[in-house]
Amino acid sequence: MSSDCKIVRGISLFLCFVGVVSVAAAVIMFLYAPSAGLASEDDVLIAQVSAGVLLAVGLLDLVCGVMGARLSKTPAKLKPFVWAACAVCVVNIVTIIRSVAENSLDLVWVNALYAATAFAAIVYASRALKAAGDN
Repeated sequence: MSSDCKIVRGISLFLCFVGVVSVAAAVIMFLYAPSAGLASEDDVLIAQVSAGVLLAVGLLDLVCGVMGARLSKTPAKLKPFVWAACAVCVVNIVTIIRSVAENSLDLVWVNALYAATAFAAIVYASRALKAAGDN
């Protein structure tokens, strides 16, 4: 396994971890929103919708991570992982833009870290794809 594939595998395992944590947080948020003592039913609905969005993003991270970890063994087949990592990168960049537009800059650094990680995965997977194509 080349060094590029090892880096792709490491990034993929990180994405798997982030995906599992996001899915777990989304499930907890969705299930316990009604009993959280929020001010109104609208707040409960907003919390549950936010949990649904978090679940979707967590599943995207989890699928991307599993795909990268499995496909890093055969670098010629990394193309689907590159597309999935592009989706993760785009989702995080859109979230950063939305946060800046709403002037809520509290956790922008987290999305910037995820976008940079996904971009690094794209770069290293593309290098591994190119090296596998040269053989």
